[in-house]
Amino acid sequence: RTHRPFQGQRGGSINIYCSAKKMGSAKIEKVAVLDDGRFAVFPDRKEPSWQYIYREACGVYWNQELGCFHSGEPPRTWGYKEWYEQIVSVVKSGVGLRMRLDSDAEFDSDSPGFADDVIAAEASVQKWIDDGCPPREKNQTAEQGVDPNA
Repeated sequence: RTHRPFQGQRGGSINIYCSAKKMGSAKIEKVAVLDDGRFAVFPDRKEPSWQYIYREACGVYWNQELGCFHSGEPPRTWGYKEWYEQIVSVVKSGVGLRMRLDSDAEFDSDSPGFADDVIAAEASVQKWIDDGCPPREKNQTAEQGVDPNA
């Protein structure tokens, strides 16, 4: 990606772009359903610049106070597996942060199978990231009957 610095009122430039090379990786310490029903992923560190993830226009947001990436509204049509895949892949492509589920991660939800869904999603999303193919692209091509390798 290329970017142009924002030109301030006095002609100075401010870099408002999050460089993928600077972000690195983070462990996911907790995956939860928040009190308002939104799905949330908590990395082991916080960066104020992550607030700009909303610019990806993929329904993923950063809450600096809580220290989590979360869905924009309570999941209705997607399950927890799909939201986990969405958040982890959008964060990787949007701010360059590769998040991996920590072996001691906490799962906070009353839904049966919640931890199992997240663990299954972790394996698939990491494979997609390794292969360089975002999950939505792969799913869309499969649904359309198109061979992504053709």
